[in-house]
Amino acid sequence: MDTLEQLHERLAAAPDGAARLRALNALAQALTRAGDADRALPLAHEAERLAIELGDDAARSRALCNSGVGHYLCARYTQGLEDSLNAVVLAERAGDLEAVAHGLLSAAACQYQMGAREEASLAMYQALEVAEARPSDPLLVRVHNSLGILLGDKGRYDESDEHYRLAMEIGARSNDAVYTARVKMNYASHLCDRGQDLERGGDKVAAHRQYLAGLRLCEQLAAGEGVDGAYNKAHWVGTLGELHRAIGDYERARECFEEMLAHGTQMSNPHQQADALMNLGKTHMGLGNAAEARRHFERALELASGANVRRLIAESFLSLSEWFEACGEFRNALEYHKRFHALREDMDKAEDRASGEAHQIWLKFQRLRREARGHQERADALARDNDDLTMRVDRLARAAHEDSLTGLSNRRYLDSRIPELLAAAKQRSAAMCVGIIDIDHFKSINDRHSHSLGDAVLRSVARMIGGHCREGDIAARFGGDEFVVCLRDTRLEDAVAVLDRLRAVVENHDWHALRPGLEVTLSVGVAEIETGDSQDSLMEKVDRALYRAKGAGRNCVAGARDAA
Repeated sequence: MDTLEQLHERLAAAPDGAARLRALNALAQALTRAGDADRALPLAHEAERLAIELGDDAARSRALCNSGVGHYLCARYTQGLEDSLNAVVLAERAGDLEAVAHGLLSAAACQYQMGAREEASLAMYQALEVAEARPSDPLLVRVHNSLGILLGDKGRYDESDEHYRLAMEIGARSNDAVYTARVKMNYASHLCDRGQDLERGGDKVAAHRQYLAGLRLCEQLAAGEGVDGAYNKAHWVGTLGELHRAIGDYERARECFEEMLAHGTQMSNPHQQADALMNLGKTHMGLGNAAEARRHFERALELASGANVRRLIAESFLSLSEWFEACGEFRNALEYHKRFHALREDMDKAEDRASGEAHQIWLKFQRLRREARGHQERADALARDNDDLTMRVDRLARAAHEDSLTGLSNRRYLDSRIPELLAAAKQRSAAMCVGIIDIDHFKSINDRHSHSLGDAVLRSVARMIGGHCREGDIAARFGGDEFVVCLRDTRLEDAVAVLDRLRAVVENHDWHALRPGLEVTLSVGVAEIETGDSQDSLMEKVDRALYRAKGAGRNCVAGARDAA
């Protein structure tokens, strides 16, 4: 394998566009393998632009796959997933099966971190099928390593062990020091997890054997090659820290996690930093440093929330709950415990929703490939599969802008569209109104009944809101029990009338079918765009109107002029 220096030289000496494209992809791939996303991503993006100019779908798919891995390393999982699936679509079109497998693996890695474990599993087994049909040692190492991680996460330890063993055997055979080192790091982490399971089951002797086997693997890596780059070093030293903590060496564990945090900070990787901080908090608890533990837990929660790493957010809630309980602050402990369970329930529901659709998509994908193999029908099957994957990418793009509970647009999408609508309305001198819809006393619905009933109310109200919007209007969940509608080509008087009809429909809906005694009403504030309005000033007018509606006793609609 060429060194990074050699790959840089190849790039500098490239005689034409095609040679430069090959060199860009090779260097970007090497940098992602080393965990250097900051340098890899600009190269991958340049490679994609050049591939588009040259009309080279195969090279473009590899560029997108490198981009997907780069975004994964930066904890931007949604963008990484979209790039990876686009890579699969292009690779299928070009007939580049190795690139298909790499794209599937990159997609699976992002899905795994986003909580869509079933989708990740299907993608990995599809990649294994491709890899076995067209053997490539580096690809097989990566596939078996990924399956080892996934199966270990599901507690299927014997199967996981077999995949790790195969990955290490193939890696040793192909002299792939960099990726084989990563496999060993993952296997050491797997041994730590397996030891913890054994310890919870009461078999401390067997657990200790697992911990020591993991430490031996980490020591081999420290003495050998492959642990280079901040990403790999963070992974290795983090695993080492967990193993030291497992055997009770908290001081050595603390040193490891401090080093892991330094590597995560160097990479500007919030996921790695939050993970390191969580582990530092747990380690300080073991050392009896309660104040330090809380500081690290809270900083981990802040970083995980900023990057929307829901697994670490949930882990932070649980750790803070345990911290407050240990300190005798039971009210705070209960609050964080509730937040942990609410998030876990939401994550489980999201995964359930995603898995059924993903299962059908990938089953169809497998069937089409089997039918196409060795026949002229292959081209037709691949074309149909391209359409399926394109639709999947489109659905994922929509999912990034969709509220998972209600099916309406989410706040991110709303924030991106309002400036466009403002500009369009001013350019065309067209009317546009924006309204905020608030469910009256929604907290009491949750408190008196249940959060699951509250979710059912939100979904029902969202359906009614959507039914009162036309094509071209926007209906979005703004947060909690608030919704926003943008009504194009609509004057204030007409908007008030539309929203008052919505209010009446909600008030007169048969809520007793959900729960006897349940009543639901809306308070609505609405404003029309005026000359000189910015997004902030417009939303301030709408907020004032909403407060006026609430002040008038709720269950009514207030226009901005009424609220002035």
